[in-house]
Amino acid sequence: MGNSSLASVIRFTYSPVDVLCTQELCSCETSGHSPDEHGNEDLACIMNGILHIRDMAKFEYTFEKCLFCLKDDPDSWEHIIPESIGGQFQAKILCKRCNSTLGSQLISKVKTDPSIRFAVRQLRGKLPDIHERIEKHQSYEAPVKDQEPIKHVLGRRDRIKVIVSKRKDGSIVFDKKGNLKHIEAILQKQVADENVVKQMLQTVSDMRPNRLLHLTPGVTVSNVGTDVLFQDFSEGEFLNDRVMTLMAFEYLSLLLGDMAYMPELDHVRDFVVDGKITPLVSTERFTARHYKTWHKVYIKPKDDMVTVVVMLFHYIVFKVSFLGFVLGPSLASNDHVLVEDIENSQSLIAINSKEAELGNYYVM
Repeated sequence: MGNSSLASVIRFTYSPVDVLCTQELCSCETSGHSPDEHGNEDLACIMNGILHIRDMAKFEYTFEKCLFCLKDDPDSWEHIIPESIGGQFQAKILCKRCNSTLGSQLISKVKTDPSIRFAVRQLRGKLPDIHERIEKHQSYEAPVKDQEPIKHVLGRRDRIKVIVSKRKDGSIVFDKKGNLKHIEAILQKQVADENVVKQMLQTVSDMRPNRLLHLTPGVTVSNVGTDVLFQDFSEGEFLNDRVMTLMAFEYLSLLLGDMAYMPELDHVRDFVVDGKITPLVSTERFTARHYKTWHKVYIKPKDDMVTVVVMLFHYIVFKVSFLGFVLGPSLASNDHVLVEDIENSQSLIAINSKEAELGNYYVM
């Protein structure tokens, strides 16, 4: 069985493109330089390494079978970095069933990770579409002095609405906006005097921002502004080790090609799919100093392991180490670096870590 990895496909498949050098990713002092300015002869070979397909970067190498079940055809495009947080680079490495299962069980958790939500909120001015995608239908809280907070949810067009719910005092809290008729119908059942009902409704209409109004023992109306809302993380979970390992292993598989099917990596598959604990996979989580509008994935080969580093929004850093797994010299030298430039909707790749340090990235 022949092997074809990200390195060989980049070298021989696609049409020429330009090199990108950026201060965000580069230690160079200049930008827009030609491939040979740093004296690297390999760059000329790599110039046929980038693919444009409907503005979505796709890795066009046909794997023999699904990376996880090892049975079905890999007939489903998989985002290496989840699409929900701006990932664009895709590869056909999973079958539809595994893609769907892993997506619903693991990748769907990305949106509710408190650190992801907070990062997106910090970058919402530069990434409005990602912010809306992540925060849609997520819950927020409005603090109320000496009382339980009021739950809100983000709806269409970034409009935050009160979640109609029953409070500990037995009253039902309503959003002032768009609920006047519903409030009126309830008040008419509780209050016999029609004039009193009208007065109550007028009081609701005249509510100033950031106010909570108790109309009756059973009806509370909120007019809390978005400026006093806080993200509610009570139902979210931080990404677990299986999610981190999934992203890392999928990226590693692009470098390995058909070697990713080796039985020596079955323990990784068992851990991702079934949660079967293995001492041969180690995960660590860190944070950087600043939030930025890009993700980055790269490998760090060592004598007794290979580590895949995943940086989300630059700030959230995962290190997934595959112990006892060693890359040969040829693969270790092709330690490609993938960058997802979310703000500009581009996938970038450097052929190795040295070129990444110089800022030589190719636009996918």
